[in-house]
Amino acid sequence: MSSSIQVLSETIEIGKVVTASDEIAKRFNNLFPSIPMMLATFIAFVIVFLLLFFFLYKPVKKMIRKRQEFIQSQIDDSIKAKEDSLAKLSQAQAELIESHKQSVNIVNNAKSKAQEILASYKNKAISDANRLIEETQIDLNERKKEFDKNSRILIAETATEIAQRILKREISKSTQDEIIKDFLEDKTPIEDI
Repeated sequence: MSSSIQVLSETIEIGKVVTASDEIAKRFNNLFPSIPMMLATFIAFVIVFLLLFFFLYKPVKKMIRKRQEFIQSQIDDSIKAKEDSLAKLSQAQAELIESHKQSVNIVNNAKSKAQEILASYKNKAISDANRLIEETQIDLNERKKEFDKNSRILIAETATEIAQRILKREISKSTQDEIIKDFLEDKTPIEDI
């Protein structure tokens, strides 16, 4: 009730009588702006909208697009770098495996060549040892023959000398040479004499 009194008191102007229906109509008229004010507001809105669109929205949108492109290019570059690094990693692993295979082959070849060289040196050493043994055996046989010959000569001369002393007679040089010759031509070993 007090609010309606207040409304009535506000609506009563000095010297004028205002009814409640006039007041309600006035308030409804105040709800809707006037056409010129509405056009001016609309034009101001369009101008502000266009200004904001051209001076704020477009530059911000352009900047955001550039930033998105930059981020996308960074993502693409990182993906490409990752792919490149994976390719290089797989290539390095393949090269490492190949180098391991080559090193194993080199070691195996070196072992087989070392075994071949060892076998050839061993065979050569055995053949050299056998040759030295044969040469030594031949040399020993020759020395034994020479020793036997020299021993026979020495024994023959000693025997002749002893025989001369025993017989106390003189043996002619030709008889002595004949006895020595017969003794030397005898093939009986010295131990059996």
